[in-house]
Amino acid sequence: MLTLIKAFFTNWYQRSVLLPETQLADWLSKGEILEQDHFGIKVVRLESGDILKIFRVKRTFSSANVFSYARSFCRNEKRLHQLNIPTIQVKQLFHLHVDRKTAVLYSPLQGVTVRELFTQDTLAAEHAHTLGAFIARLHDLGVYFRGLHSGNIVLTPQGQWGLIDISEMTIFPWRLERRRRKRNFARYWRNAAEAESFGLANIKILISAYCAASQHVKMQEADVARYLFRQ
Repeated sequence: MLTLIKAFFTNWYQRSVLLPETQLADWLSKGEILEQDHFGIKVVRLESGDILKIFRVKRTFSSANVFSYARSFCRNEKRLHQLNIPTIQVKQLFHLHVDRKTAVLYSPLQGVTVRELFTQDTLAAEHAHTLGAFIARLHDLGVYFRGLHSGNIVLTPQGQWGLIDISEMTIFPWRLERRRRKRNFARYWRNAAEAESFGLANIKILISAYCAASQHVKMQEADVARYLFRQ
């Protein structure tokens, strides 16, 4: 019984340590700021190449006060690795002196994003085909990634597709039903210009590969296309 309890907490409860203010200030002063808003810095690349992602609770009454966004991020990383889906490597979960702020230090996933492939004009038909099959595999594994878009899917040097920016994700113990699959496609493109850059021929290949790979939940190509082109 103790072994089972230990395994549960190892898999679902990442240990958090206090990030000293002096260490945080040093990282922020020397690192490259990748993302920030009017509340402050959100993502910074450190001199080591690692990434520090800072989370804050936006609402007074939020489940994140009990199970933080940073802890959910770590849980998603662990589950993705268990499913053999390439993703980032978490090094440490932190809580900060600032009230209701947490952070994660992680190594980024090496490779190029789908967006970089088509903006650099290096996207091939084979990429579109394997990408469609990859998304079908995610859905069959129960991965509902709300941040599923061309900037968050990475082609690794080993030729595998992986995921980054994995905060907004739910991993169910069952395959996704049609409704969630359609909703997942509805926000894939950031704008019409991005879809145009990907290319209509490649989009058709992606949709065909996705539907062919979705063996357990049959999807019609026309339905996938209808949701994929929603803005």
